[in-house]
Amino acid sequence: MRSLQPVTVANDMNSQSLTGLEIKPETPLQVSSVSKSFQSGTRTITALKEVSFSLSRGEVTGLIGPDGAGKTTLMRLVANLLLPDSGHIQVLGMDAATHGQAIQASIGYMPQSFGLYEDLTVQENLDLYANLQGVPLAQRKARYDKLMKMTGRQAFTQRLAGKLSGGMKQKLGLACALVRTPSLLLLDEPTVGVDPVSRRELWDIVYHQVQDEGVDVLMSTTYLDEAERCHEVLLMHEGKLLGQDKPATFSKTLSGRTYQLQAKGVPYRRLLVELEQRPDILDAALG
Repeated sequence: MRSLQPVTVANDMNSQSLTGLEIKPETPLQVSSVSKSFQSGTRTITALKEVSFSLSRGEVTGLIGPDGAGKTTLMRLVANLLLPDSGHIQVLGMDAATHGQAIQASIGYMPQSFGLYEDLTVQENLDLYANLQGVPLAQRKARYDKLMKMTGRQAFTQRLAGKLSGGMKQKLGLACALVRTPSLLLLDEPTVGVDPVSRRELWDIVYHQVQDEGVDVLMSTTYLDEAERCHEVLLMHEGKLLGQDKPATFSKTLSGRTYQLQAKGVPYRRLLVELEQRPDILDAALG
């Protein structure tokens, strides 16, 4: 059983210090009416508006939406790197407002721009993150071997991180986030700019964490084909949560509403402009 940092749990009667207790709440993440805004000069930018949802255990939950939907802000709030303006977040049964350190010690977080040190080798990056996450020396070799086999990096441990391909860097970044097995793994668009083969391998690693190591995963993506691989999907737009359901449920709502046109003798771009001007067409794109 993995130990957590000491946590103080408050109730109406008293407070109790819990050490070495593995918390197994019904949901790994509960977000309740969370809002977050940022100030840019005289402008107020609202990133999240009254967002509420909870995650199910043993699942990969996809956080989907276009750029500017609020996905990264939400991830940073869950990782306790930001505080909400209003609302509450519970991570692994702990209140994010009062147990930030314990939460950060229990989760794995891979941001869009993962902090690999390109002038260090693969092995040196692993050692650095193991030091930061307090992984005991006696446990490191077995964990490293497992991660390198999982990511196919066994032969590259002495290569500089800056010399790796984009897909290899992402897999190393994921390995660093997993150097200590987290209870909840947050992945912020980990497959952006990655080749198809590396994308598939990253997904294999994610599903291995869920199925074999009991890790719950929240993963943001803009790729609809990736959303279909999730157990459940959170759909966001302009800071609002539009819905939470199985991917197939969202797909059903588009049945009979999407069409593919082929036009002979008409320039595609002219056709696109004409389609976009029709009031009965919401969107059009070139195939």
